Amino acid sequence: MRRVGKVSSGGGKSKDVRIKKEVSFYLEKTKTLSKKVEKVFHTPLSSVSSKVVVLIEALTYYEKMLIKHIDLVDRRLLKGEVILHDEKIFSIFQDYTEFIKKGKLCLNVEIGKKVAITTDQFDLIVRLPNDPGHSHPNPIKVPYSKF
Repeated sequence: MRRVGKVSSGGGKSKDVRIKKEVSFYLEKTKTLSKKVEKVFHTPLSSVSSKVVVLIEALTYYEKMLIKHIDLVDRRLLKGEVILHDEKIFSIFQDYTEFIKKGKLCLNVEIGKKVAITTDQFDLIVRLPNDPGHSHPNPIKVPYSKF
């Protein structure tokens, strides 16, 4: 993907052709990786421990993300489709990640999750965002420190 970034940031004649060539090369490599991961699932295991099960579950998740990434890159860069915001991947490690601030000229990109935390007059957290109700019978009291 680094080679694709270099080509797309540069200029010159037939830039679109060079980008498509590099993207095609990149997609070949990722499809090869996907086939290797698929072989792992078809290989019989000599022992099944809890660690192996956890690793297989993680590998299954990352395989799904790889397939989705291949599809998005193919659709966006080779076919020229516009990808809907709901389909975009901002992080494969934290799937709830979204754009907080999109980088424009001289601005940084911020990704994460916007969270609203309610504090009292002493800067103690009294309500977290996943709290279903407005009031909680046992509010969480966590001291807030300003950095």
